Amino acid sequence: IGILFVAAPSAEAKWFGANLGRQANSQASCQSFIYFQQVPSCSWTTSGAIFNPAEGMVVPGTGTITQVKIKVGPQPGPMRAAILESLRSENSGEAACCLGRRQTKVLTQKPNTTKTYNVNLPVSVTYNKKSHIYAYDSLFLTMEDPNTPIPANADGNTDSGNCSGGWFPAVRPKQENYSGPYGVCGYTILIRGNWQRKK
Repeated sequence: IGILFVAAPSAEAKWFGANLGRQANSQASCQSFIYFQQVPSCSWTTSGAIFNPAEGMVVPGTGTITQVKIKVGPQPGPMRAAILESLRSENSGEAACCLGRRQTKVLTQKPNTTKTYNVNLPVSVTYNKKSHIYAYDSLFLTMEDPNTPIPANADGNTDSGNCSGGWFPAVRPKQENYSGPYGVCGYTILIRGNWQRKK
């Protein structure tokens, strides 16, 4: 009698995103960045520092984000992890963002905590040979209360610190907002993702 052994598929896994050793010290909310109108929500991501994307939130490749880890300060509020897609031409350093792809259910946690959530967020990175356009996903944090402080570290290092961008209101799945974000440097959104790719 022959026995057939079938190897289980292996997976490559990688955590990416912010260094959660940073202090959640920012008091800024969605509304505090926008003075001229009321906003119901906002979506934020971190691109990293100039020439150093170590804490950037572009996904490592096509696969699935299976967990997110968020660090909040003393005044947490309702939030979601979200996936938004950017487009970039070959040989161009500028990207157009964003198209909403996916978001989690509303997440809540206790003040001054770091919590890991199990999620299922498929993500992709592709290149179109005909148009020479890269399409790639990034991890975002969406705030559902415009007056709740965004879980972020503000270190004041505007020259060489991490830079982040916010979209107002939040970009939802199947929505587009390519009008450009509100950008601020010395500011890091305190979220990490556990990305997995099947081999």
